[in-house]
Order: sequence, then structure tokens, then C-alpha cells
Amino acid sequence: MNDAKWTFEEFELDVAAFQLRRRSRPVKLERIPLDLLILLVERPGHLVSREEIATRLWGNGVHVDAESGINTAIRKLRAALNDSAEQPALIETVPSKGYRFIGPVSEVSRSPVTAKIPERPQPPWRVAGFVTLLAAALAAVGAAVYYGGSRPGSPASPAAPVTIAVLPFQNLSSDPEQEYFGDGLTEETIAALGRVTPPRIRVIARTSSMAYKGTRKPANQIGAELGANYIVESSVRRDPARIRIMSRLIRVEDQVQVWTASYDRAPAGILGIQHEIGSAIAKQIGAEITSPTGDLAGRRTTEDPDAHDLYLRGKYYTHQRTPDSMSKSVDLFEAALQKDPSFALAHAGLAHTHIVQTLVSGANPVEQRKKARAAVDKALSLDPNLAEAHTAAGMASFFMDWEWEAAERSLRRAIELDPNSATAHQFYAHLLSNWRRHDEAIAEIQKAREIDPLSPMMHTFAGGIFVMGRRYSDALPPLDQALALNPEFFPAHSVLGLLYQRTGNPDGAIEEFRKAYLLSGGNVAQLAYQGSVLGRTGRRAEAQQIIATMSQISQNRFVPPVAFAIVHEGLGDHDAAFQWLEKAYEERDVLLVFLLVDPRWDSLRPDVRFQRLLQRCRFPV
Repeated sequence: MNDAKWTFEEFELDVAAFQLRRRSRPVKLERIPLDLLILLVERPGHLVSREEIATRLWGNGVHVDAESGINTAIRKLRAALNDSAEQPALIETVPSKGYRFIGPVSEVSRSPVTAKIPERPQPPWRVAGFVTLLAAALAAVGAAVYYGGSRPGSPASPAAPVTIAVLPFQNLSSDPEQEYFGDGLTEETIAALGRVTPPRIRVIARTSSMAYKGTRKPANQIGAELGANYIVESSVRRDPARIRIMSRLIRVEDQVQVWTASYDRAPAGILGIQHEIGSAIAKQIGAEITSPTGDLAGRRTTEDPDAHDLYLRGKYYTHQRTPDSMSKSVDLFEAALQKDPSFALAHAGLAHTHIVQTLVSGANPVEQRKKARAAVDKALSLDPNLAEAHTAAGMASFFMDWEWEAAERSLRRAIELDPNSATAHQFYAHLLSNWRRHDEAIAEIQKAREIDPLSPMMHTFAGGIFVMGRRYSDALPPLDQALALNPEFFPAHSVLGLLYQRTGNPDGAIEEFRKAYLLSGGNVAQLAYQGSVLGRTGRRAEAQQIIATMSQISQNRFVPPVAFAIVHEGLGDHDAAFQWLEKAYEERDVLLVFLLVDPRWDSLRPDVRFQRLLQRCRFPV
């Protein structure tokens, strides 16, 4: 019936043009409702069952939420036709059965109304792989919004990139302990979408998306807050035998659900599901999925469902950023690798955790360096194109090896592989700032803030980069933004303390450092920062007490030697400060990466010992 044309009332349905017209003017109608209208009009007066509709529209073998999809399509059809469900003139509902087109139909093509309907070509998912061709099918469902919001087939020029927010998967299981599973699927779906061609799609990062966990806000409000064009809502129900995931894509401007699908799998079949969802969504909005290797899935995941589950648990604890949670994360990643030693993502996650432990929980950097480097090397040997592995490699080269050029190469490669990785942009900005390339650093951290607009960490980094670049008047707005998002975010209080210290407010600085110490659960560097201000303002006894407290703490856990050097510098005892800096060099203290830019060291810079230390730390001076 490709050349068929039907008329009813004041409408004309042109199958060849795939268009509905009213009094010769096109009626705006999406593909699914229009396909359904063609099906009904082709069989006037006959009942068309819901099963027939589902098969015609989506084919066999693809799990979509057919009930919801059909209801939505009928509702849109009736709106377009100005028809009533209660008193229909065109489309009649047969309860629990299907629908019937009851309007008078005239055929204006050469084909008779009673002609046998030829069987449509088999949908591509019936004859090829499910994952790849599901995405191809979904491409035809809605609009290619990248091209200025135009529908498929209409000419347009490229517009601004589409921004998508993947909201946290709702846990429909009765067990609250399953929260990690939904959170992990959320993050993996974000990662899958994040590797779509960057000029076309920007994906809101995990931290900002997770801020909406359990929210009741409507899609238009979330979209406005995140600057998102599309919202992805999903739920997951997990029991020992089956896992059911439902996802839907909502267009923010009119809150229309433009795509929905469900996936009902055995536990082993869940592997790679985030790629299927990401592929379907990307194709739905008209973007091409790209990868340096030509294979988006790559070797990111594992074929062992138990290993994958342990990995998701490990990621869940990594994000909590406490000493206890980081230890749990390490144990879980290692357990995942016991199940599958070739699981590259788990090696990358383990490396990242070892590095972060030195930054937030005072782990010994010499021990962590060996562990992190081994995990990084293994991840890259298993998958040279794994963005997470290159990010971890860049962090290790930066914080632990002091290999600045290598760190830059790794982080640039990570961004090339995953342009939507806020973490890669964040640490590249950090590297550039500590390298005194402040303008580049500011541009890079701005990219991270755009990707992760509700992350207090990204705004705190922006404030810190401004402080290190001595642009003090620019530092306060992002820090205020960070603390508005999370008043108890200790790094923001720490950077604000340094800002106060540099702008003549020592009492305010001490108070902020005290808050940071308490909120961090005892991050010793925050004590040192207090001691620096106390020493500089003549409160020597209190500064000495800080040193004594840190010495006592060091009896039970690692205390960065740089912390002692900072207090001695504040007291004006430069010889003692250099002794502790030498110890910091021997123990690979990660805080040494700030030597080139931290204003706390300004009094030591003219000393030849400081210049030699910079050279030994391989700073590009």
C-alpha cells in the first residue's frame, strides 16, 4: 500500500508521503501514532487487536512497554484528529481487545480498499543482532532534535548540542540494599551515552543526576535546572530469577514521552544493558554513536554477572568518599577481579580508588602508588581504549609519579575517548592549574561544570583554580555555589579558608579550616592550614599545639609530611619546613603537587632549596 491515499472527514492520509493533512495542511504527528493510523485506516470497520498493533509497530522479539506505548499513540491520534474517546467519530475502543476505525473512508489511490494488505518488510531487529538494530529501530520513533528540532527527513542545519540527563534508576525491589544496583546502572548508562559524538550530545554527569534521586519534580523543572533538553527516567526491579528494567525518554519542552522500552532478562542477560539503553536513546535523538575503535561496547564489561555485581557495589562505595567506604570499595573491586581477572573496568576502578585514598583518607602514598600503577597498567593492557583507565593513569602520573607530560597525555586521551567525562576534565584542569596554565585550566573546569552543574566538587575546583591563579575576586562565586549545593562539603570550606587567608580575613580562614576538619572526619591537612594562619598571625602557642596534635595522630596513621611543613612555614621556621618537605619528597607526599602554585609557599620560593625541590619533583619550571 505504499502509494495508497485515504480521505475521511476533512483529513487526507498520504501513505507514500507518510503524512496526515487536514484541509491540505500537514498535521504534526509522530511516527508511532501515524503508523497506527495507517494500520487502522487500512482496515476500516475491522477490529485490530492490541497484539496486532504491537507486532506491527515494534515487531516480535523486542521488549517494549507496548501497553503504555499503544495508549500514548491512541491518545495522540485522537488529539490530532479532534476525536473523543467517550463519543468517538473515528476511532472506537473495544475494551480489553483493541481498536476499530469507524469513520467513512474513501480511497483516492489506484488500490482498492478491499485489496489484500501486503506484508511489510521485516523490521531489522528480526534479522540481525538485538542491540545494534534496536537502536536503528528507535531512530525512526522520534525527532532528530540535533537538527534544530526537526523531524526525520526534514531539511535543517545543525543546531546547539542536545543535553540529556539520565535520572537515577528507581529501585522497585523490596530490598533497599539493592540501591547500589540501580545507581550503578545509572552511572553506566551515563557513560554509554557520554561517548556519543560530543558536538551533538552533552550528557549530564552522575553527581548532578543523582541529586534527583527520589525527586517528584516534573521533567520541565529538572530540565530547566540542568539545562537539559531530554530526561531519561528508568526503574529496575530485581529478584533472584529476573531483572526488569523500564526506561523512557521525555522531551523537556513539552514533556512528551517520545520513547519507552522495557527489558526483561535473567541476571546473566543484564550485562551490557546500559549500552543497549544508551544506543537506543542516542539513535532516537538522531546522533551517531562513535568510538575510536568502532565498537562502543568494547571490553568495558564482563561476561560474569557476579563480577559485574561486585563492580557496581565497588563503585557505589567509591562515591561515598569516606575512609571506610573506600576500603570497602577496594575489597569489592578485588573480589570482582577474583571472579574475572580480565575485567578492565574493575582494574580501572581499583586504580582510581587507590589514588583517591591518598587524597581524602591519608593513605600512605608509597604503598598506594604501587597498587594504583599496577591496576592502571593491567586495565590498559586489557583495553587500551578505556577512558576510565586513561583517567586513572593521568591521575597516577600527576599525583604519584610527578610525570607532568605523561599525565597530560593520559588525561587528553581520556577526554578524547569520553568527551562527557566530568572527572577527566576536572583532573586535567587540576593539572593545568598546578602547571600554572591557569587560563587553560579555567576553560577546562568550565567544561566540567557544564557537564556536572550540580556537583559541589566541580564548583569548588573552579574556586580553587581562581585562588591558585591569584584571581581572588573570581573565586567566591563558584565557592558560594558549591556551598549552596552542599553546606557541609568540606573541600569548599577548605578553599574558602585559603581565600579568606589571602584576602586579609585570618579569623574567617581559621573558622573555615576548622569546619573543613570536622566535616571531613579528620582530614589532617585542614589542621595544618589552621596552624599556618595561627603562626602567621602571632598565635604561636596554638600553632605549636597543632604540630603536637598532628604528631600524636601520626602514631596511628599516615600524616602527610607537607602538613608539618605548612605549619612550620607559617611560624617562619624555614629550616624545619624544608626538613619536612624533604621527608615529603622521600615519602611521595601527593600534596607536593601544589608546590608551584600554592601561595602558602611564597615565602620559600626565593630559597635555592625550594628551586631544587621543584626540579626534583619534575615540575616544568
